[in-house]
Amino acid sequence: MSNLEVKFRDFAIIHNNMILFKPVDAIRVVMECFELNKSIYGIDAFILNEPYIQPFMEHSINANENFTDKEQMESFVSHLKKYLDSELIFEVVYEGY
Repeated sequence: MSNLEVKFRDFAIIHNNMILFKPVDAIRVVMECFELNKSIYGIDAFILNEPYIQPFMEHSINANENFTDKEQMESFVSHLKKYLDSELIFEVVYEGY
């Protein structure tokens, strides 16, 4: 487990070895990855209804290879801000995850 994963686990929701985040915390992960030059490949959305988890691909987002790193980070943050008041949780798939 990387130091980054350990840091993220402090505010993560762990479900079946998945590291998931509330939208506000997912934004923190995106910003931290950007600062550390870690690529983010996509962000997947879920609803957690213990003991089940339901993916919501229509609320997920993949990286855009035509974006600069800064544009990609801004796109991910903008996307996550739409869900600040929702019950969705997110898996941030980043380099080294």
